[in-house]
Amino acid sequence: MLLRHASAEVDGFSQEDDHAKPLDDKGKIDCKNLSEWLKKSFLDFDLVITSDAIRASQTSSLVFEPLNILIKSNSLLYLCSFEEIFKSIKSLDNNISNV
Repeated sequence: MLLRHASAEVDGFSQEDDHAKPLDDKGKIDCKNLSEWLKKSFLDFDLVITSDAIRASQTSSLVFEPLNILIKSNSLLYLCSFEEIFKSIKSLDNNISNV
């Protein structure tokens, strides 16, 4: 599953501050709703890999921590290409099948 971060604050943040943008209230509510939906859907994940951007980390925590899913942060995923995403997935142990 590929999940983009939820809605983030934009006021008061410049392009240079992009990495530090937190989720806004709508984003936090959306994350909690998605977490509840995933729980009801019985989807199974072995691991979540997230960018270390604040809004991405917050999204992962709000969605997947209530589901007791391990979350790993990877700084290389911030503003990365699809090749970097594939590289991160391919480097995982073979016993991890649902990311």
